[in-house]
Amino acid sequence: IRYVYVVIDLSSCMNEKDALLSHSQSRISCTVSIVQTFIAEYFDQNPISHLGIVLVKDGVADMLTQLSGNPKLHIQALDRGINEAAVSGQFSLQNGLELAGRSLGHMPRHGSREVVAIVGSLSTCDPGDVLNETMSKLKRANIRVSCIALAAEMYVCRKITEECQGTMGVALDSNHFKELMLAQCVPPPCLVSDNADSAETTKTCDFVHMGFPTRESSDVPSMIHSSSGRGLNFGRTSYLCPRCKAKQSELPTDCAVCGLKLVLAPHLARSFHHLFPVPAFQEMSKPPQLQPDRGGNMLVVSSTDCDAVCFACLRD
Repeated sequence: IRYVYVVIDLSSCMNEKDALLSHSQSRISCTVSIVQTFIAEYFDQNPISHLGIVLVKDGVADMLTQLSGNPKLHIQALDRGINEAAVSGQFSLQNGLELAGRSLGHMPRHGSREVVAIVGSLSTCDPGDVLNETMSKLKRANIRVSCIALAAEMYVCRKITEECQGTMGVALDSNHFKELMLAQCVPPPCLVSDNADSAETTKTCDFVHMGFPTRESSDVPSMIHSSSGRGLNFGRTSYLCPRCKAKQSELPTDCAVCGLKLVLAPHLARSFHHLFPVPAFQEMSKPPQLQPDRGGNMLVVSSTDCDAVCFACLRD
């Protein structure tokens, strides 16, 4: 389970047009488009994880969206809250990391805490010492920081990503920018605290309470909890929480009444395929002996050849 904040630079540098990123769009327009693609891919590969967005402009960090598992909420917030008119002032890396770090500090220890910063400025205007004060807090909280630069690499970004075991990249063009963002969809290895006396150094297994709701449909609309943050609304189809029997509109989500994480079996399967990847294919010197069927058109593979061929080639 991942908890990720995307920190977006909204300084005046993001209003400039970069020929490498886009010939017709500004940096902020290109960033919004790629971040929306990243959000959809992130929740496709990590359906039970959470995501939040932090905006930094005029040296101040603001929370656009809180940590949530609803991709529609983040995509709509980007369309409403970010445009070329909203870009102004200077960028503050410390304020952005501090705001995201305070929110991630309350997340459970069994989850992965991450921050992905998109920086288009060549400088950062910070109220304090980001390398000594902020970086030490991030390391104590086991928060992984990654950074993607749109203009050039800053030393402070490189130093923080190395100390917090993240990744640092400079976008060469729009396609490379998209590749760097989509690379953040894959869950990274877990971080272990440097303190030898800490209890986090011992390998433990935390049990996470989850519920598998039942789908209900009725002819008469009833009140259900909306996962988009609009409170209660009316609907004919809902998902019933197995603990408190509250009705939810979408899955996966956290129950609005008891806080139980509600998921389906496919959501868990898509989340765990990173832990149990498909083994690497081995090239064979010659293909296995396959026998044609009675019609002479389709190849039939016996069960004894399962280790020698792809499982998609098996036929009854």
